[in-house]
Amino acid sequence: TVDVHISRIRRALKTALPGSVIRTVRSAGYSLEKPDD
Repeated sequence: TVDVHISRIRRALKTALPGSVIRTVRSAGYSLEKPDD
């Protein structure tokens, strides 16, 4: 499912980028955020 794929992507990105990069938008989908530098 999409939820499983997003979870795996978040887990992979967590090791490379601190903070949350993928944000869940209720009733819309997902949003990518630029990480703070």
